[in-house]
Amino acid sequence: SSEAGFVGANAYALLIDSNGRLWVADEQRLYTLEPGARTLRDSGIAVRRPRQIVQAPDGALWLAERDGESVLRLDTSTGQAIRIEVGESVNALLFDQRGALWLSTAGHGLLHAAQPNRHEAGGFGTLERFSARDGLSSDLVAPLHQDSEGSLWVGTHDGLDRLRDRPLQPAGLPANAQNLALVADQAGTLWAGSSNLPVMRLDRDG
Repeated sequence: SSEAGFVGANAYALLIDSNGRLWVADEQRLYTLEPGARTLRDSGIAVRRPRQIVQAPDGALWLAERDGESVLRLDTSTGQAIRIEVGESVNALLFDQRGALWLSTAGHGLLHAAQPNRHEAGGFGTLERFSARDGLSSDLVAPLHQDSEGSLWVGTHDGLDRLRDRPLQPAGLPANAQNLALVADQAGTLWAGSSNLPVMRLDRDG
């Protein structure tokens, strides 16, 4: 409500950052609420109906916006904001465990910026694209999630896809093992039986 400092019609995106500060975006404004405070403060940063707010490893905030074909980066230490052109509408953002930025788009697949801070207002220095031609179930991509094992899960209009650094890698079982039977226990350890070797155990590290 306006009594709490919020004057917009809708709260489009929210984030609690690594310092415990709440960020809230309405149609045009970005607000902050410091830990222990009771009233939102207008940050003075203009936004365009954000879909999502995420925090990068360096503490900067990144916003995917509904209006326009760019993303907004806010340096929280200086208050400086810059809009970076993407060239298409961005649905969601995700920083992976290596600090790379993934961007899902509304019809143009999945984008990957290995070094997201190497950019200018005109765009990212290098942007890699993954599309249906590369195996995505659809070019209309929305939610993104990275699990504890580093796999990137990609929700699309037609399904759920998983990206891994190495889609296929050999397991550390003997090459001469024949007619394998496999089962995994609750700890994630894989047990294998074969017709010509004793029972074998394979942990998550291979």
